[in-house]
This record gives sequence, C-alpha cells and structure tokens, in this order.
Amino acid sequence: MKKNTFLEPTFSAFVIIFFLLSIVHLESRPGMGGSYRSSSSSRSSFSSGSSHSSSYRSSYTSSTRSSSSSSSYASGNSYTFTPEPTAYFRSENHKIYIHFKADGGATVRETMTVLPNTAKVGIVRKKFPVLSNWKIIKSSVIPETYQLSALDWQLDISWPEEINKTATPLEFTYELEKGMDSIGNLSVVYWEINHNSSQINGSGLEISWDPDIHWKSFQLKEKYYDATFSGYITRPVPLIKTENKVSVDFSSLRPDCTALVLTAFPETLPNIGLANEGRNPNAEKDFYTVKQTTYIQKNGINRHEGQIKVFQKSSLEWETPHLEFDTMTHYLGSAGEGSFVSRFFPDYQLVFGVEGDLKTSFWHLFSGQLLSDKSEADNQSRNLKVSNVAFFKLGENMRSSDGKKEIIRFSPFHLSNYSAVKLDSFSLEIVLPEETEEKTNVKLLLTHLNSFSAPIGIMELPAEIEKNKNRFTVNWKATFPEGYLPLIQIETESDAFHTNPFLVYFSALRFFLLAPGSGSNIGYLVFSTLLLTSPFLLTYIFISIAKKKFQILQAKGITVSRIRAGDPDFNEADFFAKSKFIGEKIIESWSAGNMEPVRHFISAGVFQRFQIQLKLLKEVDMNQNLMKDFTIHHQTIIGFDSFADYQTVHMMMSCSAKDITVPISMSNSDIEREFKNANKGNYREVYSFSRKTSAITQIEKDLVHNQCPSCGSDTNTSHITTKCQYCGNIFNSGEYDWVLSEITQEVEWDPNRFVNDKSFAGKYPDCPTSVQLLEDRASALLWKWIYAKSLGDESILKREIANPAILKKTKQKEVFYIPVIGSAEMQNLYKEGNSFRASCHFRWSAARSYNAIPEHKRNVMKLVLNTKRDAKLGFGESSCKNCGAPYPELDAAHCSYCKEPIPETIDDWLLDDIT
Repeated sequence: MKKNTFLEPTFSAFVIIFFLLSIVHLESRPGMGGSYRSSSSSRSSFSSGSSHSSSYRSSYTSSTRSSSSSSSYASGNSYTFTPEPTAYFRSENHKIYIHFKADGGATVRETMTVLPNTAKVGIVRKKFPVLSNWKIIKSSVIPETYQLSALDWQLDISWPEEINKTATPLEFTYELEKGMDSIGNLSVVYWEINHNSSQINGSGLEISWDPDIHWKSFQLKEKYYDATFSGYITRPVPLIKTENKVSVDFSSLRPDCTALVLTAFPETLPNIGLANEGRNPNAEKDFYTVKQTTYIQKNGINRHEGQIKVFQKSSLEWETPHLEFDTMTHYLGSAGEGSFVSRFFPDYQLVFGVEGDLKTSFWHLFSGQLLSDKSEADNQSRNLKVSNVAFFKLGENMRSSDGKKEIIRFSPFHLSNYSAVKLDSFSLEIVLPEETEEKTNVKLLLTHLNSFSAPIGIMELPAEIEKNKNRFTVNWKATFPEGYLPLIQIETESDAFHTNPFLVYFSALRFFLLAPGSGSNIGYLVFSTLLLTSPFLLTYIFISIAKKKFQILQAKGITVSRIRAGDPDFNEADFFAKSKFIGEKIIESWSAGNMEPVRHFISAGVFQRFQIQLKLLKEVDMNQNLMKDFTIHHQTIIGFDSFADYQTVHMMMSCSAKDITVPISMSNSDIEREFKNANKGNYREVYSFSRKTSAITQIEKDLVHNQCPSCGSDTNTSHITTKCQYCGNIFNSGEYDWVLSEITQEVEWDPNRFVNDKSFAGKYPDCPTSVQLLEDRASALLWKWIYAKSLGDESILKREIANPAILKKTKQKEVFYIPVIGSAEMQNLYKEGNSFRASCHFRWSAARSYNAIPEHKRNVMKLVLNTKRDAKLGFGESSCKNCGAPYPELDAAHCSYCKEPIPETIDDWLLDDIT
C-alpha cells in the first residue's frame, strides 16, 4: 500500500470531524425494544427501525430458542438437516500417490485414517485439476461397503453415520482420463491438492510419472493465508527426488498449509491425447491478434496503445467486437480492502483518454466498440479488420506489504468473453521509467479474470521475454482455455513511483461524471470530498454547535417566561425533579415487564406502545428486555408549544444505562452475568410533557407526592385505576398536571414540527379536541390493532371499533415482529351529521419473522367519533365510569374491580378502517 504525505493532514482532519460528530450524535437509547427510542405515541422519525432491531436482538444467542417447531415464532420455519460428506475432515497417516501417464491420464491413490467425529457420513475430495473438470473412469474404495461416487468437480465417499464415531481407516483409488490440460499447443499440469492432515507424522505426497515424460519445469508449492497480504500465497516446498518420482514429507510443511499446488510443463509427447493435438490454429475459428505497447508512468497512470486484428469467417454475420476495459477490477492501490486507509483510494480502476477506433458510451466504460473500417489480408489470404486503439488507465499499480516493491498488473488487449472471437496471439512491448532498468522483473501469468476482483495470476507461463534496457517484449502464440486470459505482472523498485492524490481524485471525479455506471467509486469520492472540504466542515460544525447552544438557552428562557405568565408558581427545578422521577419509574416498570405502575404519568398512546411491545416480546419471542444502572445526567428545556387548550414542554434528557435482551427462562444468576458483561450506553432523548392551559402548579400537590392534582386527596399510584376515587379526575388526562405525551430520539427531533398542527387546528376549528390528542388516540388504536393481528384475537379491539368488518380481518392472524411506528400525522378531519371523521397517516415498520429485515409500511387509519368525548379524558383512555379502572383488553361484560356493566362500545374515537 502506498505511503503518501497527503494522508497525514487529511487523516488529522478526519479524526477531528469524527470526534465532533460523535459528540453531537450520541448512541441510540438502549432498551425499550427500540420503538421506545425511535417512535413516539404521536409522531417521530422512522429511521430508527434498524436501531430497534440491534437492541432488540443484542443478547440473542443460540440458546434462546431451539430448532423445535414448537416455538411460536419458528413453527413455520423448522427444517430437518441431513448430514452430508464434508471436505473439511481431519486425518492422520494420510498418504497421497499420484502417477502421470504418457497418454495424459493420471492415477491417484490415497490412504488415510479419518479422525473421529470429523466426517459424520463421509468425506469429499475436491478435484485436483484447476483448469478443467476431471473425468474419473475407474474408481474403487476399501472397505468396499463404503459408497464412492464421482462428479466433475469432486469425489464423494459415504458411510453409515455411526462409522466415524471412532477413527476410520480408508483407502481409495481412481483414474483420471485427463490429468493434463492445454494452453494452446502447450501441455500443462496444474493441480491443487487439499491438505487435511492434522497429524503430519506418517503423512506425505508422492508424485511419479512414466519414463517417457520429461518436464520443462516442475514446481510444487504450499498454499497458506497471509494476513499481511490479506490473501493466499504460495512458497516452494522441499522435494525428495528420485528417478521419475518426487515426494514430500508433510512434516516439512507450514502448520497453516491448506493445499499443495503443482505446476508442471511436460515436453511434447507423441502419444499424449490432448484436445489441441494436430489442430491447425484458427483454421476454421474466428480469432484476433494483438500488437500492443504499454507505457508505465511514474504517476501510476499507464498508457496502453496498439493494434487489434480481427478475423471472422462470415462477413454476413459480422459481430462488432468489444474491447474490455476491466474497469470493475478492484483498484490495486486499495490494499487492505474494507480498512480505514482503503478509503483513500478508488474502489475500481479508471479509464480515460480513449482514442482511435474505439467508441464508448456515456453511461459506462466497461468496454468500447471497435468500429474500424480498415482491413488487410494475412499470409493465408484471410481478411482481417484492423483497429488502432489507445487509452489511459489508473489503478494497475500497488505496493508490496513491505513498501519496497511496486507491483503492476494488467491484461493485454482482450475482447469480450461473450464474443466468439478468441485471442490467438499477442506481441506486447512494455516501456518502463529508465531508472527501473536494472531492477525490474516481468512475468506472464495465466489468470481467471473476474471482473469484480483484482486479477491474480494462478500460474506463471513459460514465455520468452526479451529485454532491451527499460523495454521488455513479450511474445505469445497460443490460445487460452475458456474463461482464462494472460496477465502481465511487473515487479520493480517502488522509489521511482509516486501517486498524486489530487490527480487521483480529479481523475476519479471525471471518470464518474463521464461514466457513472462503471463501478461504484462513490464511497471514495464522498470520503475524499469530505477530506478536501474538512476546513469548511469544521467551521460549519463549530458554528452549528454554538448556534444550537444559543437556541437551547433562548428556548429555555422563553419557555419558563411563557409558563410563568399564566402559572407564577412554576419552578424549573421542581419540574426537572418530576420528569426525572417519571423517567426512572418508566425504566423500572419496563424492566419489570409491566407498565401499569406508570400508567398515571403517561398518555394512553405511550402506555399502549410500551405495554404491547412488552407483550409481543414475551408472547411471540419468549424474550425480555432489561435495563440497569439507569442514570439521568442532564436535563434542559428546549421548546414550548401552546395551542388548542393544551401546552407542551419539550425537555432534552441525557441518560445512560446497561441494556440486555435475554430469554424469559434465563435464571437470575445468568442475567446478572449478562449485565456484568454489558457496556453502559449513552443516549439523549426529548421528553414532551403536556397539560391543559388552565392547569397551574400546586406545590407538592401531584401524583409524585401521592396526591390527586385536582382535589389533593391521598392517592395510591400503584393501584391500577387511573381515576381519583374522590373527585373523579383522570390522572393521565393532563387536566391538572403534566403528563408524558411523547418521547423522541434526539436525531429525530424537529423543533418546528408542531407548526403543521397549528395550521391544522386553524383549518378545522370544529375539531372537538386538539390534534395532538387525536394522534395519540390513533397511535393507541394502531398498537392495539398490531397486537390483535399478531395474536389473531378480535376481542382486543371489540370495544374500540365502529366497523364490524375490522374484527373479521383481525381474525386472520399476521404476526408482526419488531414493530416500530415511525410517525403518525392527521391528514383530514370533517363533520358528518352528528359525527366527526378523521384520517391519520402512519409510517411504520415490522418484520415477517424474527430474523428478517423490517419492511417499511404505510397505512391510513380512518377514525370516527359518534358521541361527545369526555373533555376530562384528555390524554387518558376510556375507563370504568364508576371506579376508573381500565377496561379489560379481552371481552368482558362487567368491570373486574367494581362489577359495573361495561358498554359494548366506548365513548371515544373509534377505528373505522385501516388501509
């Protein structure tokens, strides 16, 4: 990877930006199943669905559910897995004998002992030849009771399941019809032999051949993964040589060796049965030849120019050839892909400055059409189309891991793989900087060029490469196997090369503007643009932070002044103490799995969201979300709204807590261990508290001090009833005291978000209640609908609907996993006779199964108010007229506390339809 001084100042700038952003944008709230931190009872940004998923599954392990189909969640997704032979077995005393025959065939014999419990029902031996599929014509296995089957790409040996409970001796032999491949007229042996031995003593490889076979070159290398190179590399292994035979003792191999790679080129044999024998090259097939010159430049931008001659038999069926640019090949400078430093390099190679007979399109530069009208005849009187081409390419250079070598890889001109025209021969002249003359090594490799990865040579070809000072000439006259191409690899000293990061940036930007469809360098461009504009970004961030602090201080002063104008006894410290008490109570109730103890302090919509989330978590997923060490570090008032008889104070709360999600069956000791291993997360949220504009502060006359805020009587807030037994005040209505009506994550907070509500209220003066109350009621109904659909239980909604058809649809069970309501916004309101009708648009998400990605959903809920809503109900929910206890969720005729008859339909906004 290239070292560049450009990285030093830009790296520092990036670190500063990242640090500042980390201050401004804290983590999402832990716990509460994510909906708590991302959506509110009436509205919030929808973007937190993924945050919910992360927290919701944070402690999920394989022990949380079995593969049994009895799980309510997994019942429709249980699978039966049948064991299969494996290629990842371990063996000892593993000996491999390979013999090559003069006719091109090969015989393989392997003996081994498979270690216990490493191959339940058998083993797989992947094919050894790399360039082509093998064809096994004879095979046998000992013991004969085992089953041996051969495919084009592997050999399977199967046995009964109980066999490998102990060490399993094994011997098998197979004969290959074709053990050698061909590259044009060149015969080659290129095998990769998997290494499965866990105990190297007694294991080894022996390769022999017929006396008629003589090798031009013979190399055997071990393959292993090199973390510094971020890939597999090979190195030669010591060979024990005897006549017509070599052998390798596995004790001489690296412990991390995964395979042995054999590359050998035999002399031409008179009786070798290869497909290319006796073939007259290009006698009948379409082909092309290349004469090319490549100029390797010091700045990493290389120029390729030359001539391509194409022969196609039928001029009537002439196919316009396409020259491949390989722009989807990974930029070779981006060593350490996925690391931070790789962001300083483009993702893919860049082509520009196209000249000659090449025609390219606007959208992409994957290839260019050869549109030459010139032609000439060859020595066999065949008519060849002649095209002269040239272009520049950036991204063919990389540095070795030690920084001492410059490695340059590129493929000579080649036409599209989809074309029937195949490369027949090429002549390539490479011109390097003069100072590299004595320090350069050029190789011709064979590569399987994958357009979506960096080209890597799989073997070196025995080409004769001429050198004249700083010029190298590579000549090749042979075709290549299907799907393979030649690859030039140049290794030279790195001192002569340098990369100008600004030149790279503007080249990438130009490439993107001319060909936005040619690979995605957007990540690099965005990152580099941020670095180049970092001074402006830093200035903007500092100004934004200062402006935000000023706005918060201004909002705090205005809020306190406006409240005190109608409520002189309002005290900021007492308000903070009350909000802190409510926040801590919510966390305590959530972790206990029951929100009833805080029902008096929160609106009906907020309560339904929390309570139903807890039930879905427990009844559907068999999990529980727990929080510990909850601390509120800072509170500040950031906004105030007053309209439609209600006023709302918005307060930013900076908190921290430990959060885990565990099975409900987990023991207390295991839960404590999970908490011990959990990290404490920090988050900031906006708590919105609402009350009637007519309400005033009465010192210590509130539910926090166990007194009814209306009449001052002693009240036990742990009781499930939400109605004062003396004066009939509904505690969470907001009639006499603050009630928590909304929780919004900081990143979703919009200080101007109530402007639309003011406009809405002005447009519909007949609205019987405030818009915020309508949205809170609609959110409560949506949560009940989600719960009813997930259980397929119509009774949950029976008292809440105006249209009986809703109940019929609710019976059709549809489980919603990880539901999150992103926003709820009133769209329409009108009066129809004595009734009011309203429409509420919801943006929300839910997953089809526990492990699925949540899907975005949009629904419109229609509501109707047929009777006058009790003005004292406020943010509360309809309850028993006699004792104030909430109505049971399931169907019941009488109140479970005072036995008062329950009406069939409550006096509130009712669900009419949802589409």
